[in-house]
Amino acid sequence: MAATKATRRKICCASTLVSGAVLSGIALVLLGVAYRPFNGLVGDVIAWQVKLTNGSTAEQSWSTTKVPTYNVYYVFNITNVDEYLHSNGSVRPYVDELGPFVYQEYKNKIDLHWSEDESTVTYNKNTTYVFRGNMSCGDPKKLKITTVNLPLLGLVIKLSSIPNISEAFKEDIGKIEEALYEHFKEKDPMFISNRTIDELLWGYNDTLLDYLMTLPLVKSILKTSFFSLQNRSSISYNNTVKTGKHNESEVAQYVRWNNVTEIGGWGTPTARMINGTEGILFHPGVKKDKVMVFIDEIYRSGYLTYNGTASIQGIMYYKFVIPHEELDNKTQDPGFYPSGVPTGVLNMTSVATTLNVPLFASKPNFLGADKIYLHRVHGMEPNSTLHDSIIGIEPLTGAVVDAHKKLQLNILLRRYEYMVPYSSLPDEEVMIPIFWASEQGTITPSLANEFKKTVYGAKYGLVGAFFVVLGIAGLTCVLCVACLVAMLVKHRGLQNLPRSPSRELLTN
Repeated sequence: MAATKATRRKICCASTLVSGAVLSGIALVLLGVAYRPFNGLVGDVIAWQVKLTNGSTAEQSWSTTKVPTYNVYYVFNITNVDEYLHSNGSVRPYVDELGPFVYQEYKNKIDLHWSEDESTVTYNKNTTYVFRGNMSCGDPKKLKITTVNLPLLGLVIKLSSIPNISEAFKEDIGKIEEALYEHFKEKDPMFISNRTIDELLWGYNDTLLDYLMTLPLVKSILKTSFFSLQNRSSISYNNTVKTGKHNESEVAQYVRWNNVTEIGGWGTPTARMINGTEGILFHPGVKKDKVMVFIDEIYRSGYLTYNGTASIQGIMYYKFVIPHEELDNKTQDPGFYPSGVPTGVLNMTSVATTLNVPLFASKPNFLGADKIYLHRVHGMEPNSTLHDSIIGIEPLTGAVVDAHKKLQLNILLRRYEYMVPYSSLPDEEVMIPIFWASEQGTITPSLANEFKKTVYGAKYGLVGAFFVVLGIAGLTCVLCVACLVAMLVKHRGLQNLPRSPSRELLTN
């Protein structure tokens, strides 16, 4: 009876071990099969964190930018005006680049309103710039430069567009010429202006235009004598983006910008479309491919393409740059009016209508543009390291952790036959650079630590839990198999022992 009970205990124990091994093995298989869906679960948890729903972590960071952001300006000073004017085109304009002049940028999204299902959020955007002298090379309110007289150029272009103006408005044109000669007597050439850098960047009231606006013809053309390329403080109204609540791939994508759903000045429906994000947040799970942005400074959407991987403050990110194709006449949408202009610049005249000047955007120092621009204006040295835009996107969340968005504004200068200030210019058209700017920001160490704790903590916490369960299942399986093998070895060992008289007696 004792032997029978012992045998039963062994059988029971063996069955338990076999069951444990089998169940642990099944658990291992199931966990292995579940690994890919589990990775998806990790992605879902992160995607949930970056949706722009009311009160979410991402919404709070997105609406009030925590990363210190700066606009760094470099302006171009024309140094050989007289030689250029009297050379009959044999001398090229020469420019010196002055800078940096640094302004801290504050962008806040205010008056946020979500749609009923929280699929979109509408807001106003308040932008302000504050000068940072300790980061700049000088005082922009004291330093003057020589550049194109932009307000006067705008007036000349307006006047030149009037049919048969020299005959139809002969008296008014005569008064305008008299005023110009009187104003510029013993001064620089009429098409040139000496302004402080602060005036060039943020605007000024032009005294000449003040006087000219007393003439009926000019008053009918111009609304104000104040000229400004930028606003030191501005509000963009009625912007709407998708929150990503129902589709995380649509996070922060524009539906409406500054109260419009398309940019009316471009020439084709696709060119007029407002696509992409504003460039500070993208969808989670960014790939090594391309992302779309809407660049409000140039009123158009465009692609950025993957250009390598880097890390900052322990955060790995993908680098994206503006590809050459985006400013190539052969490949860009014809609605951006590339015809007749060499590759590398974007004609913004039709969309920046309030300025009334032939305004063109390019990469700084005409990086990647047709060599004709560098041939006709001397003094610039394009360098991809210094002058190319780079946006660094953390791929798990789509958050931008490092950004340097660089843009140059240029004016097309040419002769206007019947307009005195510009009738003496050489025949050859010249693209004169005015300034270039880098809008830049990099995640700080404290924000990086907060990011890693929030995002990587969630990711690695879930992954760690997964592998703990996997490890327990694996260890259980191994222990069960080991015990089972030990029992089998022991059982076989007993069977192979010599039979003793006592064992024979018990058997009989």
